[in-house]
Amino acid sequence: MAGYERVRDGWTIARDIVNMFFILGLVIIAFATILRIETYGMKALLPKFIIVALLINFSYLICGIIIDASQVVANYFIDGIKTSDIGLGVLDALGAQNSIIGAGGESVTVTPENMELANVLTMGFDAAILFVAGFVLLVGTILLFLRVGALWVLIILAPFAWFFSIFPGKLQGYYSQWWDELLKW
Repeated sequence: MAGYERVRDGWTIARDIVNMFFILGLVIIAFATILRIETYGMKALLPKFIIVALLINFSYLICGIIIDASQVVANYFIDGIKTSDIGLGVLDALGAQNSIIGAGGESVTVTPENMELANVLTMGFDAAILFVAGFVLLVGTILLFLRVGALWVLIILAPFAWFFSIFPGKLQGYYSQWWDELLKW
């Protein structure tokens, strides 16, 4: 649980920094209104500014809801896999429990005379399946750690992304990029 506490601490620091930038944002809006620059004027930015100020302070909760929703969908599929025995299904589909393939491609029924060959083939098949399964689990574990790390970074950067959504131009592009990355991970 130490990782989550550090993410919460990092998000708190980022939120506090962004809240300080709101003062700078209000100054920019004031100068833009005085100089009659409509793009950064009070009518264009102030309502959005206030809404985003509230959303920034709830961005940790918003990220948590989005991540939990994706986890609910993932758990639906994972529970479906847990309840079915995939290994037996594959063996039944291949008919590997009752027969082996002979040299000419014909199916040979396992008898006491060819039981040794059947055992060797079964062990080879099992070893290949275990190797592939181990490799898939290793890759899955690496991807899981990458996902968790990416989500932690995105949660910490959430206040900045919401703040960038206020201003038009390149900064708003960072906000869109943040959303794309969050939904991807």
